[in-house]
Amino acid sequence: MNYIYDIFLNLNETYYDFYEWNKRDNIIHVKKIPILKVQTDILMDILKNKTKLEITFVDRYKEKAELFQNKTKYNYVLISDSKMVIGIEFNNNGYVTKKSSLLIDDENDILEILFSIPNSTISFHILKAESIVSNTRKEIDNKKYIIKTLKQIDKEQLKYLYFECFNQKEDNTVIVLKNILTEVMKNNDQIQTTVYNFLKLVSMANS
Repeated sequence: MNYIYDIFLNLNETYYDFYEWNKRDNIIHVKKIPILKVQTDILMDILKNKTKLEITFVDRYKEKAELFQNKTKYNYVLISDSKMVIGIEFNNNGYVTKKSSLLIDDENDILEILFSIPNSTISFHILKAESIVSNTRKEIDNKKYIIKTLKQIDKEQLKYLYFECFNQKEDNTVIVLKNILTEVMKNNDQIQTTVYNFLKLVSMANS
């Protein structure tokens, strides 16, 4: 069994590239973790689908990863096709529950040593395709913030915002909310940016 030492992972149910990690994430400092080199199609199948690993894999690799913070053993492994590296978490039934990209420096260091690691085959079942996320993580977070915050501002602020968005007046706040939220949900970038910036200004003024 081959191991990698001293790396960081950001395991989430949704896979995020390293540049989308943020301060709210539970980034873990891994002391020791198994690594497997596989064919690209295997890596991409696990990355892009919900999968269940065979029990023989679970028995071999469960509780082999260690963190610096404590002595508990974890069901984490790294998988690489010599082009990219991903981390996965699996439960004792074999279901892959979380995935992680790696920091660019960690990934590059690992890729440099993979030539000495033989290829492995992983037996697994594809359960279903992961949902395709077309927006960036920041765009998704901004949209959630808008939906949550928009209903908290007063009627006059709401009317002013409507005029800023559509260059027309509207006194019916039900219509105002409906039309703004419709454009936000349609990923209208201009409206989203206008609304987000306005709500941030209102929040700063009230703090």
